[in-house]
Order: sequence, then C-alpha cells, then structure tokens
Amino acid sequence: MKRFLCDTGVLKRERKTKNNKAHYLYRISKDTLDCGDSDVTIQDQKVKMFYFQSGATKALLTCFQSKIWDNVSEFRLLPDLDTIIKHRDYSEIFQLKNEDSINKLRSVTGIELDKFALSKFLGKYRKVGGLIESREEDAFSEDALMIFDERTLIENYTAWERLLEIFIVNHRLDIVEKLALRIISAIDRYTVPEGMCAANTATHKALVDTFHAALCRTLALVWGEECSRLINRVYDKIQNTLTDAGEKAVRYAPNSVLMFAPNQMNTARKAYCRTRMVNKYVLPLAIDCVDILQLSDAENIELCSLTSIRQLIIECWYERPTQYRYYPYMFLPQDISFAMVYEATFTGQDLPQPDELVKQVREAFIRLNYPLTDENRSVFELDNIKSGSIDGFLAQSNEKRNYFATYVDCGKGANKSKLRVAIGNAALKVDDFHAVLDGKPNRSYLRYSDLRSMIDTAIIEKVDLLVLPESYVPLEWIPILSRVCANNQLALVTGVEHTVVPVAGVSKGGVYNLTAIILPYDKNGNSFSHVAFHHKVEYSPKELEIIKGYRYTPKMGKTYQLFCWKDVWFPVYCCYELTSIRDRSVFQTYADLVVAVEWNQDVPYFGNIVESLVRDLHCYCIQANSSDYGDSRVMRPVDTIRRDVIKTKGGQNTCILWEEIDIKALRDFQVKSLEMQDIDKSFKQTPPDFDQDILAKKRNGTLKDLIKDTVGK
Repeated sequence: MKRFLCDTGVLKRERKTKNNKAHYLYRISKDTLDCGDSDVTIQDQKVKMFYFQSGATKALLTCFQSKIWDNVSEFRLLPDLDTIIKHRDYSEIFQLKNEDSINKLRSVTGIELDKFALSKFLGKYRKVGGLIESREEDAFSEDALMIFDERTLIENYTAWERLLEIFIVNHRLDIVEKLALRIISAIDRYTVPEGMCAANTATHKALVDTFHAALCRTLALVWGEECSRLINRVYDKIQNTLTDAGEKAVRYAPNSVLMFAPNQMNTARKAYCRTRMVNKYVLPLAIDCVDILQLSDAENIELCSLTSIRQLIIECWYERPTQYRYYPYMFLPQDISFAMVYEATFTGQDLPQPDELVKQVREAFIRLNYPLTDENRSVFELDNIKSGSIDGFLAQSNEKRNYFATYVDCGKGANKSKLRVAIGNAALKVDDFHAVLDGKPNRSYLRYSDLRSMIDTAIIEKVDLLVLPESYVPLEWIPILSRVCANNQLALVTGVEHTVVPVAGVSKGGVYNLTAIILPYDKNGNSFSHVAFHHKVEYSPKELEIIKGYRYTPKMGKTYQLFCWKDVWFPVYCCYELTSIRDRSVFQTYADLVVAVEWNQDVPYFGNIVESLVRDLHCYCIQANSSDYGDSRVMRPVDTIRRDVIKTKGGQNTCILWEEIDIKALRDFQVKSLEMQDIDKSFKQTPPDFDQDILAKKRNGTLKDLIKDTVGK
C-alpha cells in the first residue's frame, strides 16, 4: 500500500490492489470530524471523487452546478413540449454515440435513449397531457409504441408507470393494453446477461412485481367496462406467457400470475385510492373528495376528469375526520379551496363567502394533514390568511352587495414598497365561448402553449403580479397554476373560462363567470398559495344574450373583495362591473391598486371609466383586455401624458409586458396637504373625501386590524 496525502489536509488517498487491479480509497482526516474516533472512507469504485487544487479553475464544479440549476428550473416552469407536440421531434430524449467530432456523420457509432432526458420528458408530458385534448396527443401515442420496443422497455423499466399513466390521462386505453402486453412479452423474453446479477437473483419476478404495481396504480385512475376488459386480456396474456413448466417455473413465484386476477387487481386498485397512493398531480380534485366505495367497473369513471367524477364528490368531505394513519403527501390549502369552490359550483350554489372559505380551509388543512391534539396543533395552524367583513368601515354601503377583505401574510420581510406588475397581451376567441356552451370546449395544445409562454416569462422576469383577461383560463387548469404560482411566489389574477354546471330545475344548467385570484405565501418554509374566486356580479347585456340563447341560466354573484398581499391593497373587478359608479368607488382610499379583467369591445367607454377611476380613487390601475380589442394597460394617477405606464393592443403572438409601480411613493404623496401636493406634482392631487385615517393605517401596517375576522370564531 502506498499513501498519498492531499495538500488540503482534509483527505488522505490510499492506493490498494485487489485481484491485480489498482484502486484508491479516500479517508477523511479525523481532525475535521466532530467525533475523533470516527473513520470515514470513500471508495473510488462506488463514488467519483474530484479534487480541486487550491488556485486552480473551478470550471467543472461551476458547470455541474449550472446544469443542475437548469434541470431544476425546467420543473419550476410550465412544461414546453413544442418540439414533440407540433413537430413530432423526439431528438431530446435520444443521445448520439460518437467516437470523434459530433459534426461528422462518419464518427457516429449509434444512438440510444437518454434515461435522464426520457424521465424529464415523461414528467413534463404527464403534466401537460391531463390539460389538453388534441390530435397531436394521438400522434405521440402511436410514436411511443415505435420508440419503446421490448429491449428499450426492459432498459427503462422505471418509466413503465409514467408511460401507462400518460396514456390513461389521454383516454387511450387501447394503447395502455398494447403497451401492457408488450411489457409482459419483454419480461418473458429477457435474458439476464452473465455476471450482471448474483446467483439465484429473482430478476424476472422483480420485473413482474414492478409491472403489477405500475399497472394497478395507474388503472386506479379509470373504472368501467373497457378497463375491466383490459384487465381480463392482460390476465389471459400473463397466464399464457408465464405459466409453464421447466425454466419459467423457476423464474416466477406461484403468486406472480394470481395477483393479476381481476378480483385481485380491483382490490389493489381501490387500495391505492383509499391510501392516497394514486398520483395527486393528475387528479383535478384530491382523492379525499371522492366516494371511493362507488368505484366499480359497472360505471365508466375517470378520476382524472372533473366532469367524470362530479357524481362521486362527497358533500362536505372536508368536515369528515380523516381515517389515514400515514400520509404520502400533504393536502395543500390551494387544493382544498379549489375543491370547495368546485363543489359549490357543481351543485349550483353560491360560492362560499371569503371568510367562511378561509375558515373551512384552515380547519380542513389541520384535519386532513395533522391529526394532532389540541396542545400542539397550533404549531401547524394555517394563520397566514385573515378574512372578514369590512362593511362597517366603508364610506358607502349597499344592502345588495357583500364586501370582504382578505389579508395574506407572506412571511417576514416579504412586503414590498414597489411591485413588479405585468399584463398578458393575449387574444380571446368568441368561438371558444360558444364551444363551451355547446359542450365542446377548446383544450388544444396551442391554447395551453399561449398560457405557458406568459406564465414562464413572468417567472423568468421575476414578476410579482400577472393579470390576464376575462374568461381566459379553463377552470380545471387552476390547480396546476396554483402550484406553479406557489413554487415561484408569483401572484396571478385571471379570468376563468365560463363554467357550465347542472342546476336542479333548470333545463340545461347554469353558467358561472369567475375570476381566480392566486396569492402565494410562505408558511414555515413551505410554499402555499391562497386561491380565491370572484363571482361576477354584473353580466353585460351581450353576454346574457349568448348564455340565454343556449338555454342556460347565468349565475350571479353578489360579493366584492379587497385583497392585501405583500402590503398592497387591491380589489378585483370583472369587466361590466366597472360600469357601476357605486361598485367601483366602494374601496376609495383602501385601494393602492385596482385590477380589472375584461373582454370588452367598447374600448372608448371603458377607457374613460378607468382613466377616471385612477383619479377618483387615486390609485394605480391594471386593466387586461383581449389583445384584438386592446387598451390593456397599467395606469397611475398623474397627468395625461405620463398616466399610461403600459398601453398595448394587437399582435399575433401572446406575450407579457411588465413595469414597476411604486406603492410607497404614492402613499408618501397622499399624506401631504393639497398645497404640498401641488408643489410636488409627482401625482395628481387626492380627491375630496380621501380618508387620511385609512391611509395612516395602511402606512403603519394596522389596516388589517380593521377586518372583522370571523375565522377563529
């Protein structure tokens, strides 16, 4: 043995010889360890060791760190699948093998699947597949059968579950069956290379067990006669392939065939649902909301489809005590609030009042995640959200309307004096509105891609608040947006595409026009988001005409809400609501910012309204309209020349435009006397009846104390 000392004094390298082969052993110096008696060694045969000499370049380390960050960043964003979906280009999952320059064809020695790239691709495709329905998905299904031959399937056995899940979410049980039968054949034909495994290793049985787990977990998402027939055909294939005398009797255990029997498969599928072990990321509603006892192959049910599981939603599921002992994942507050709102809309009810929704989310979050005693449950209390009535503090009141304020505590140091805000320049299509009412909603990849480009750009540009037009995002896309917003601390206000639901006593049902407000925050190092929905109070005459023309009944809201996020107070209005002088003036002095989502053709009329609004309320205003109509803009209460911080119209491509608004500068100006304001001139003078007491409470952070918080009562 020959010893080499590294000049850092931290590592000692020892050269050893075994079977006439040299290798190195690295031993960590005991002087650097807390326990001097410890002996920590690293074998170079199992771990790669890189030694960076003092003063030498760290290019390798920097390059490695950058690569890891790039991979992590990909999953922070909404997935981009343009090359696959639009062009059927799968080059990203393949890797060229070459022995010389990559620019010479003669140097290429072969091509193979890149396992890491494949894993990333399948993860991204699975996330997108549940959101879209288009012909491009069918093309990928056919291509996948060509890519994954028997050899490739064995080499990538860890990808079986994701593949099966993708085709189930895409409603392609025919492809699931073909893939399952091919996997069985691949396992049977597989020959273990000599010297790869220790003697008597049950390699084939392990592969069969892996396939069984993948098939049961993914088929737990879909129920019905077609699925039952698939299971029977897989069982027949298993019986015909694996049950044989001689070598096969040694390869497989006796229960390898029996566990694929239909009754055993159905028991396992329900067990995956009952224990929350199905993949929550492909479920529009958490499995807790579904009556699992009703799952059977007697009726076609797809747990990954909102429409399909409507009849299985348990009433007031969030009030039931949990029966779980162990939790494979946390039931997030944004998922809870979305499920509660969807339950209300599905049954044709009014949305829960903001304070009641926050109260229910708080209680459900504890009950579903932490079955704790009263003594220590306070540690996990979701107390970042405060919501209640502010009727008693409004300058004007209206007996036909409800007014609420919701305060979101984003964590220590999260408040901002300046806010980076953005508007989405995107076109709405009247055909999509008619398609929803006709029962054929547009869920194309192009529509998803437009949304993805704006969300991802907002994240890359470090935007704080993004505003999209009215009726822009389908309701079932809100859960994935709430997760992305939470992970990236991006606030989002977007119109939700008109939602059609059955209503008792109404021939075709009701139609909701909702606006989603997603406000992220941090709780004990965990990233969550508060998801609120504004139910449109005033529908435009043309909107009512189209809804009633399809024999639906419009569902009307009656609540306005004031939000505080990162110490910025703002209400949200939906298009025609702005035409009411009384409704748009309610939050004077309270509002630092007014957010308006629109789908409005009468640009001059609404332009005059918001131009007046920024002066009358003396606040910033963000208006997002369909790009073909235009007049999307960010405004401030200054002279006409400087008023529009952003103003845009047109363009074939969707994009975002962002700017920074200075909340502190506005408040510092408002506190001055009219004479001082006239000298300053950084903003227009404040209007009459501007409440200096409310302004003072905003500046010292005590305005939230005026909220009549009923959450804890």
